[in-house]
Amino acid sequence: MKKAMRDMGVSSLGCFSHMIQLVVHDGLLSQRSISFATSTTSEVIPSVIVLKRLLAKQTTEDSGIKTMKATLLAAMGTRFQTVEAEPLYSVSTMLDPRYKDRYFTSAESSKLARSALTQEVEKNEESSLQTTTTEAADPASKTPRMTAEPNTSSCFKGLYAEFLQEHAAEQENLPMYLSLNPKDLNPQK
Repeated sequence: MKKAMRDMGVSSLGCFSHMIQLVVHDGLLSQRSISFATSTTSEVIPSVIVLKRLLAKQTTEDSGIKTMKATLLAAMGTRFQTVEAEPLYSVSTMLDPRYKDRYFTSAESSKLARSALTQEVEKNEESSLQTTTTEAADPASKTPRMTAEPNTSSCFKGLYAEFLQEHAAEQENLPMYLSLNPKDLNPQK
């Protein structure tokens, strides 16, 4: 690409095109990292803050893209100015052990995030208390036991019934067997 720019006689645009390629490449990498299946809402605030810092940082390589970076920074400022005030993002960022309250831009936004977290915890406690009191006030009615008649159509139950019928005669002879003298049962003597 640089050779094509030199051949056209616009050598200073070569740096500009190279910088745009780098910015687009970095943007695609960050977009891929955000769009992973493991990405969560807790990554929104830190990603916005880091991207704003990247755009605000001026280096010697920014000679041709300062205006573009300033425009992107202004657009980021307007689009994401209330992201730290959103309870979904602030609470999830506070709960993520990687970020906690490190990426909030001011002490006030960190304090708002803590209060939003406290409200969520209190709301969850109230709902769990209501659930337990409702269960305690109205215990579930017990269902009566079902006494089923033996089902002889089932394979196992049928086998159990056959076994009991075969050994019923032996059970009738058991008292007589127990009354016999063990010496009389031994055929060797």
